[in-house]
Order: sequence, then structure tokens, then C-alpha cells
Amino acid sequence: MTLADHYTAFKARLDGGILAGKVHDGVRPKTALPVRDNYAVIKPKTPKRDDNRYTGLNSVASKSLFRFDVRYVGTSLASVLQWQQAAQERLIPDGGIRLVVTGRKCDPIRLVDPVEEGDYSYDKTTELFYVDDTFEFISRRAA
Repeated sequence: MTLADHYTAFKARLDGGILAGKVHDGVRPKTALPVRDNYAVIKPKTPKRDDNRYTGLNSVASKSLFRFDVRYVGTSLASVLQWQQAAQERLIPDGGIRLVVTGRKCDPIRLVDPVEEGDYSYDKTTELFYVDDTFEFISRRAA
């Protein structure tokens, strides 16, 4: 179990349907400006380790809260809305989704208030629309 294993599992779950092949680790630059296309960008946060917070030492095997920001980028507001809907259907469908990470038991992914503004925005320089979602889940040692 590594941090990268959790990231890989999250990205693999997101990277399907209309998002297949369009989920990236960063903004897609083309010369000085980003590519004018529809895509998603994942930004992982440092996990919060939580075992025996006040009385014990945390370790890489500790219960951990993983959080991922996903930015949907599109050439129109309609495409951003479509991508956001598709991502939410893949990550938080009825009944929930539990990621599979070797040696870990993951709680269902949930949508939380976004770290960024949370509003649909337009960048005049790149002529792209975007919005952010924040997803999180807890990962524990498997029994």
C-alpha cells in the first residue's frame, strides 16, 4: 500500500465513460496556454493520518483520510456540467463506490465542499470554463 496506490485507484475509477483518456495530473499546456479541450485534472492532498492521534505514533499504515480535488475544464459551460455529472456518477453513484487498494479497506467515496471557490468560472485568457469538486474517503488497514 502506497500513496500512489490510492491515487492510481482513484484516477482509474474516474477515467472512464466520456472521461476515458481525458483525466490528467495537471493542466495541459500548449506552448504558453492550456489546450482548448474538455478534460479533468486531479490534485491529491496529503492524507491525514488518524490512529491514536493523542496517544500513539502515526505510521504509513494508519487510518488515513484521502482527499482529491478534481477540476473539470471545458470549452463551454455545458461541457463542464456534462463532465462534472459524469464524474459524480462514476465516483458517488447510489450505493457508493469503495476503491480497491491492496492491504487496505476503503470507505465509500463522498463529495465534500470544494477547497476552491466551487463556482463555475471562465478564464478569459484561455477561453476555458472550469469548476472544482472535492472527493474524500477513509482508508484503513485491511483485517
